[in-house]
Amino acid sequence: MKQTVMGSDEARINFRDVLDAVTVGETVFVERYGKPVAVVISVREYERFQNDHQRLIEYILAEAKAMGEIEFAPGEPITPETIEEKAKAKGWLQLRVEPA
Repeated sequence: MKQTVMGSDEARINFRDVLDAVTVGETVFVERYGKPVAVVISVREYERFQNDHQRLIEYILAEAKAMGEIEFAPGEPITPETIEEKAKAKGWLQLRVEPA
């Protein structure tokens, strides 16, 4: 997958090009003052990431329940968000994504 890095002014001026790039599978990192502030991806990639994230949360929940490592209080909702919160508190979800 091709990655492009551009400044925020360039991205604003050439936004049509940014959209064209992501529709063919590229990822565009947008920087402000030399630091990454945004990533533009296609809807298809976004949906894939969301699906992968959901599957990861479901896997963590199943494994944690099997090992008895995540507990929920009576009446506490068991949602992807609460699972993620508890997994982060245990240090299980320390993921970093940095531009290549």
